[in-house]
Amino acid sequence: MYKWFQKNNKYLLAFIMIFLMIAFLLPSTFQGCDPARMAIGTVYGRRITEPDAAQAYQEYNFVRQNIFVPTVINGQQSWQPLIYATTLRLADRAIEENKLMYFLLREEARQLGVILPPSQLDLVLAQVGFRLPDNRIVDFDSVPNRFEKQYARQALANVLSVEAAFARALANIKVSEPQRKAEAAMQLQTLTLGLVPFNVDSYLAQAPAPSRQQMMEQFEKYADTLAGQASRENPFGFGYKFPDRVKLQYLLVKPQAVREAVLAQKSDYDWEVEARRYYISNPSAFPTTQQAATQPGATTQTVTVPFEQVRQQAIDAVVQPKVQTLTRMVQQRILLALNNGFAAWTKNNARVGDAAAPTTSPEAPYDSFEYLQALATDVQRQFGVVATVVNLGDRFRNRNDLASLGEISAAEAMIHGRAMPLAEYVFSVGQVFLTPEARERDQAFALQLFQPSQTLTMPDGGFALIRLTAAEAAHRPASLDEVAQDVERDLKLSWAYDMARSEARKLLEAAGSAGLDSAAASSGRLVLDSGPLRLGRSLEIPGLALSAGSQRSFALQAFDLLAEDRAGRAPVGLIELPAEGMVIVAELRDVRSSVTPELLSAAEAQIVMQSTLQLSQELASAWFNYENVMERTGFKDVHARTEAARAQ
Repeated sequence: MYKWFQKNNKYLLAFIMIFLMIAFLLPSTFQGCDPARMAIGTVYGRRITEPDAAQAYQEYNFVRQNIFVPTVINGQQSWQPLIYATTLRLADRAIEENKLMYFLLREEARQLGVILPPSQLDLVLAQVGFRLPDNRIVDFDSVPNRFEKQYARQALANVLSVEAAFARALANIKVSEPQRKAEAAMQLQTLTLGLVPFNVDSYLAQAPAPSRQQMMEQFEKYADTLAGQASRENPFGFGYKFPDRVKLQYLLVKPQAVREAVLAQKSDYDWEVEARRYYISNPSAFPTTQQAATQPGATTQTVTVPFEQVRQQAIDAVVQPKVQTLTRMVQQRILLALNNGFAAWTKNNARVGDAAAPTTSPEAPYDSFEYLQALATDVQRQFGVVATVVNLGDRFRNRNDLASLGEISAAEAMIHGRAMPLAEYVFSVGQVFLTPEARERDQAFALQLFQPSQTLTMPDGGFALIRLTAAEAAHRPASLDEVAQDVERDLKLSWAYDMARSEARKLLEAAGSAGLDSAAASSGRLVLDSGPLRLGRSLEIPGLALSAGSQRSFALQAFDLLAEDRAGRAPVGLIELPAEGMVIVAELRDVRSSVTPELLSAAEAQIVMQSTLQLSQELASAWFNYENVMERTGFKDVHARTEAARAQ
């Protein structure tokens, strides 16, 4: 028997392994894991399951987290996630919100027959960095785990195939001849206009107070829309949805404050003595001059510049290392206090305003602004460094607000190898703004309320730390009453705009027969001279200030006057700018070419490139739209059809 086992042990082991696999799988199979029930839909006639979509998303996430490309930030080489160097960065948020999307994009690439040749994949792999479990980034050949290398290779090939599929669609973009001529007419000619503006502000006082019913209708129409997103359907950009918003506090340490603390450690005399010692010991660190030989046959001598000429340089050389050391000490002290305070506060389940909130050193409730003030006082007492502390808890601030806070807005955090300015950082890592999957994936970066942020660097070499004291994800107002003033203002604005447009049309009608100057004089209005205007350039019109967002709309409507045939009379028309609260009666005074005939071909070629780029951006936005991806791939939702059948 022993000899038989010895002879057939390989077959026995194989049989046992198969038996164990069946034994392991059978229970789960009979407990409801029916593949038909796991199906979520069909793509290109093939049934797909939840594990299919999950596996594809994991593959995408693996590439996003572990494969990097070299980049240069502030003159220093760094690493950026490869995903953010591709057009897939435009789909990243949509993929996070709809895990199925990457699977559909990958299947679409396969259906199109997009296959990345191994030689091209090898070229890419030779240039990327791979993150190891200990967070070191190494070249791909240095990855020790061969199975992980194979998985990474396949995952990257699929990601690049999705990129290549979009590139194939991009190659079909062509600028038509009529479009080229239209763009050339607008960009290669300058117009001079006579303008009479009608401003909404002049009519607001005449706008009646809206009724409660009118306000409710206005509110319901735009309650789920963010303000400022003007469109054809919403030309004023009305919106009452609250955007992502935060309240925060920050502590800022400026390099000048650290330098002053270092200089205060010694007298000016002592610093000069130390600087002279450094000057004498390090002659190569200072400029030198060549002194000519004074005797025949003698060689030239190298002479160091006198100390008085490089005094400040020598002082900086001895002070700066101490500034760097003190900066690190201050930073460590602040981080230690904040992290310990946050750990104790979290452990005791303290909340804002809780009388039982634990105190730490400094002696103040951790969740209070007084804590930061006391911490700054301790830092000054211990190191002599004056830290700046600011409380921005008076009101909620959105992304635009954070980008306009002055010096702190320039603070940057390093996330996944990419430098993020304050506004982007806050709304990228604030826990309330992250999907559950993103919170799980980026636990190291997710920022809870009152948790100290990572150290943010300042352009001048200083550093800052922030704490979010409140955060709200974008949401619809609970009721009209929360935004009643905004709703009433917007209704009056739209009515005042109608009044302004009505008055402008009266002037337009008069100008059509008598000319703008005569019609304006009769109505007591002033005509502005636009000066030469050209599409694509900043429009600086004396007496008429237009925002950057409205300048292109103004120019496009102005160039429409070229198409008017007035039988020898100057063309006139209305230029409507609802977002600016302005209607303008415009008269075309002069048209001139802005380029010489010799440069016309080159200028038109440049226009074609610009038009192609714009069309490419529009295509990318549509291509990576989840609804469009489902439509292109013919995705059929099994659950939706099942629910529809049940409803019938």
